[in-house]
Amino acid sequence: MTMLSLGKNPSQKLEISPERLTRYEELKCKQSEAKNFALSCSDDALRKIREAFELNDEDEGDLLRISVTGGGCAGLQYALNFTSEVFDDDFATLNQNAILVMDTFSAYYLQGTTLEYIDALEGSGFKFINPNATRTCGCGSSFAA
Repeated sequence: MTMLSLGKNPSQKLEISPERLTRYEELKCKQSEAKNFALSCSDDALRKIREAFELNDEDEGDLLRISVTGGGCAGLQYALNFTSEVFDDDFATLNQNAILVMDTFSAYYLQGTTLEYIDALEGSGFKFINPNATRTCGCGSSFAA
């Protein structure tokens, strides 16, 4: 295992598997440490992301793409998808053994956003805390900026 300083606390050392580090280094896109990535993830969100990777069929991809697309009742909507593809204008970060990628368009709308995982009586799932959102829909999956 390799030890890297990543995340909100640069002094915290995280174990990164050699396979994930090699895959991250192979990406031909803009790489950044987690602290400089447009979006940060709570510990609960990262735990659920790692669990999803463990359950994921590798044919679906070994990266998690976080994106913003047009749609939803508020105009823009969030998306989380497994992928193997990266593009030249993508940003990538390696955070607690999970490789997250994001395109430039999404990075603009997600700057300063925190991805949380909520486990409540009303339901469980990922929640985007986006300071750029001027309006959100009732379910929280779409927003306007």
